[in-house]
Amino acid sequence: LALQFDVHPFVGISFGPIVFMVCVMGGLGNLVGGFIAAFVFAELIAIGGYFADLEWGTVLAFCVFVITMFIRPEGLFARKS
Repeated sequence: LALQFDVHPFVGISFGPIVFMVCVMGGLGNLVGGFIAAFVFAELIAIGGYFADLEWGTVLAFCVFVITMFIRPEGLFARKS
């Protein structure tokens, strides 16, 4: 893999915000919620990339995240305390 692609310290920096949004949207400490949120984000990015450029898919996922945080600030699958 390293022979085909460049490897440098900043390879995964573009995934950081997406991973953060998945963890928060799934509910911190909820593994199943994280899996479901990751699937939702992957589909949103793919759908946005289908209708426009792939960067617009990330924008669509971020907008859905912001709207979700206004509706349920604790996450979609947060545990009740």
